[in-house]
Amino acid sequence: MAEEDGRLRKEVDRVLAGLERGDRKLSALARRVAERCVRENLKTASKLGIYYDILVWESDLVREGIVDEALEMLRPHLYTGTGEKEGATLLRLSPLGLEDKILVRSDGTTVYTARDIAYQLWKFGKTKRDLRFKLHSARPDGKKTYTSSPDGKIRISRRNVEKVINVVGAEQRYPQQVVSSALKLLGYEREYRNSYHLAYEHVRLPEARFSGRKGTWVGFSVDEVLEEAYERAYRVVKEHAPSEDERFWRRTAKLVAIGAVRYTLLATSSEKGIVFKWEEALNLRKNSGPAIQYSHARACSILRKARGVRKSVRRADLLNSKEEERLIKLLAKFPTVTKTVGETLQVHLLASYASELAQAFNVFYEACPVLGAKPNELREARLALVDCARIVLRNSLNLMGIPAPERM
Repeated sequence: MAEEDGRLRKEVDRVLAGLERGDRKLSALARRVAERCVRENLKTASKLGIYYDILVWESDLVREGIVDEALEMLRPHLYTGTGEKEGATLLRLSPLGLEDKILVRSDGTTVYTARDIAYQLWKFGKTKRDLRFKLHSARPDGKKTYTSSPDGKIRISRRNVEKVINVVGAEQRYPQQVVSSALKLLGYEREYRNSYHLAYEHVRLPEARFSGRKGTWVGFSVDEVLEEAYERAYRVVKEHAPSEDERFWRRTAKLVAIGAVRYTLLATSSEKGIVFKWEEALNLRKNSGPAIQYSHARACSILRKARGVRKSVRRADLLNSKEEERLIKLLAKFPTVTKTVGETLQVHLLASYASELAQAFNVFYEACPVLGAKPNELREARLALVDCARIVLRNSLNLMGIPAPERM
């Protein structure tokens, strides 16, 4: 809207200038509006089991002088623009093979990238000035979220920060390159190498595109998508467990809905766009969060019926069918997969692995009797294998932030 309305654009510029000058009345109003938006965003995130440890406000980076300190540190690499960039302050990046970047507009206001550089330096503990924090909220699990604040009394230590991962949209590739390159210009080579931009593309429904600024799938807010996921999951759960009661259906539907949405967002490489399809997201048979949850619940059910696994000598040599061997080999890959994901930040590899493991477990279950296996040594060996699958499925789900229900 601001881009299309010149008068509105001028008003936005006036407000930004006032905020940078520290206009108290304007800053207080902007903070109240922003905090209200953040509260609503946090409510939505909490529905997916997403929580923050700290919240950092750009206005506090400016107020505490951290942005000014960052610009002062970069002074040897700054110059004043000419022509169309007359009066603006630019960061010289041509020695690093990048286009020079405006950090301060001609009216004296800083651009987002300037504040991002200051924030990155703060994260790595490279600024003398610091932020103060206070309690923002307590989560259901008892953990706390803190927020930067002018009247805060708490300091957050960044002494041992080794790696900074910025989860930002793919359209911000160049600004993020500027942020990390600024560290290199300042001689922070290790911090430059350990600055990662985890770029992601956006999500859309087949019939609509996603709008990042509006937080909507044009016509669908994120909350509405979650509500739709819950309603669809409720119908699926009720159909598959008709003998359970209403409380079970609702509780399980909530867990399945979270699994459906989170898995869909994680299963695709972050640099590829995601088309969210309900029929795939809620498929209990394969390639979905609910399918992995269902396999985990199935393993739990088998163990309940067997009343656990006996701690006796287990004849692993009896597990020699192709289905058993494939499942064992997949289970053995879990440490390598998690290590690779941690090193490459390719979270979709974990999602793919968990889906493959769930399918392998289902094939094993269909081909190899467990509770009725004979002799007893084979039964115990297969129960042990079921327990191993349960543990790895649960751990995989936990790493993806997806609930691991024991009954579905």
